Amino acid sequence: MKIEVVNKEVALNDLEAFVNHWLEDEAPAKDKLEELYKPILNAIVDGFLTFDEEQDPKLKLKKPIDWGGDLVGEISFAKRIKPLTLASIAKGIDLKTDPMTLQFRMVANLTNKPVAFVDSYCKYDLNVVQAIAGIFSEL
Repeated sequence: MKIEVVNKEVALNDLEAFVNHWLEDEAPAKDKLEELYKPILNAIVDGFLTFDEEQDPKLKLKKPIDWGGDLVGEISFAKRIKPLTLASIAKGIDLKTDPMTLQFRMVANLTNKPVAFVDSYCKYDLNVVQAIAGIFSEL
């Protein structure tokens, strides 16, 4: 049985505040949040994802990563990818045949980590990071 660190209703309220803050007019209805952002909701419930008063997320990694002798246990996120930065990130990528490369470059940019770092996440952490990156890449 899974133990809830944060009550699911409280976590849904936190998720709603986060999504509404960042997506504003484009935010989905509350009854769709669990379906659309399940990895984020699970991370809140499990106690790995928190938000500060500015709704900036901080992810405590479920499985910390040894990166060049440094133990990375927490990920912070940039708030958006600016248009010129996105153009630079997308340069040379054929989006029809290789959309994953763009997604991984965007994740790397939003987490201020190298693209190779993406391979180091466990599945749980990667799903959360990608879900958060999806929200910030819509801005």
